Amino acid sequence: MEISDEKKGIISIFISTLGFSVIPIFAKLGIDEGYSSSLLLFYRFLFATFIFYFYLKLKKHVFFSEKNIKYKIYIGGFIYSLQCLCYFTAFKYISTSLGAIIYNTYPVFTVIFSYIFLKTKITIRMIIGIILAIIGSIFVVYSPMTENKIIGIILIILTTIFSGIYMVYSKKNFE
Repeated sequence: MEISDEKKGIISIFISTLGFSVIPIFAKLGIDEGYSSSLLLFYRFLFATFIFYFYLKLKKHVFFSEKNIKYKIYIGGFIYSLQCLCYFTAFKYISTSLGAIIYNTYPVFTVIFSYIFLKTKITIRMIIGIILAIIGSIFVVYSPMTENKIIGIILIILTTIFSGIYMVYSKKNFE
């Protein structure tokens, strides 16, 4: 029985959502056990490399080409790594729930960077969304601040900025 493209898409979204939703939990557990963010990321990327390799082999897909290899190395090796390092390190200082809420404001930076670098038109709906995301984040973050919490929030904000850059750079170089 052939699975429709729509069902494949739904399954892919579910698997992706599940995978990304457990990242902060595993990061926090590892950090609480004394592992460094760098070591956790090394194992995460090693595991992902094996899965990705076997997936590409199974599909007989060529991922790299001479044309776009430098962009993929730059995005994956630099921007995404910085984003992940900030994300994992932030969990030394703040809860995973707070980190996840703030991180999920990354579309704000994606819209801003898209406007600056891709000349994407910003609609009134986007502006309203940005304002609501910022106001919502302020309500979530507002509580007695400690030095550690401030460090964690700054790291998560850097994570959202790197995510915005990652999204815009990917769109610019791979479409």
